[in-house]
Amino acid sequence: MASKGLIIGIVVLAVIVVGVVAIMQFGSQDTQDTDIVNADGIVVGTVYPDGTIVCTEEGKICPDGTVVGRVAPDCEFARCPNQTSQETPQEPQPFVKEFVIEADDGGFYLNGADIGSISASAREALKITFNVRTTNVYYGGLQFKGCDLDTGKVSSGGSTTVEFSATNTCTITSYWPSSSRVKDNLQVIVG
Repeated sequence: MASKGLIIGIVVLAVIVVGVVAIMQFGSQDTQDTDIVNADGIVVGTVYPDGTIVCTEEGKICPDGTVVGRVAPDCEFARCPNQTSQETPQEPQPFVKEFVIEADDGGFYLNGADIGSISASAREALKITFNVRTTNVYYGGLQFKGCDLDTGKVSSGGSTTVEFSATNTCTITSYWPSSSRVKDNLQVIVG
């Protein structure tokens, strides 16, 4: 009888050991948090073992000025108010490279330095403001032509702004407007 009790005790102990090992082996798989990662590879939320989803606290400003946050289950930004499902997100505005260039009968100047060229990337939007100096300028002012633009006459002390997309390297030339006499060239290098 003692051996029968010993065998039952060993079997019970073996079942307990197997149960503990099984719990440790398989029970631990569900105790890890899982990150929610968006298409850009950015962690935007966490899924906890109990199924709770918590999104990062970020905001997106909508066109009407309201702010929306991320929402479960995928932690993407909520739809903006008054936005229908047919609306497509606005395209990002192209980067505009701006220059303020002074000019006189002797040349073109950027930050006080005489320049012969400016550079831009292909298809980059350019915005150039030409400020005609009040000294060393013929009484008729200057005119700027080239890169598919013509400013017309810009008086001494006056300014004009031009905007265009750079597709190829081109040259902007300053002239005396009354006689079309060339005064200087400014190359727009596209690369």
